[in-house]
Amino acid sequence: MILFAGPAAQAIHDPQSDIRRAATRDLADARNLAIVACRSPDSVAPFLRWARSEARALVRVEWHCVEALASALQLKDTLSGEKAVSIMEAADLDHRARLLAAQAAASAFRVDALLGQLQPLGSSLLTNLPANCALG
Repeated sequence: MILFAGPAAQAIHDPQSDIRRAATRDLADARNLAIVACRSPDSVAPFLRWARSEARALVRVEWHCVEALASALQLKDTLSGEKAVSIMEAADLDHRARLLAAQAAASAFRVDALLGQLQPLGSSLLTNLPANCALG
């Protein structure tokens, strides 16, 4: 599956690029691995479709990590595996913090909207109370 991650990221980043030409080696390696992994030759193509689909889904969900790695690679041509993991972990923490902030803002908005809907209801109840009702 990992051999399809590069082409998947390239397709998202630049859908017009010639992905097959750029990823010739990765695609050939993926096919060779599928031939070894699959017991039936009829399973190779479906296995490759599954791996390609899973790689696309993973890249979409983890796009924040892809962008962080791409930015780091623009500054430095190569990264160690340890450094790459560190960059992805930092990107993931930042992404989670942004999601939590967005969720908190959405919750606050919903509470404000709900209170705004209740306020007119409350004032109309107070003005329509029978004269013999006491509050408190």
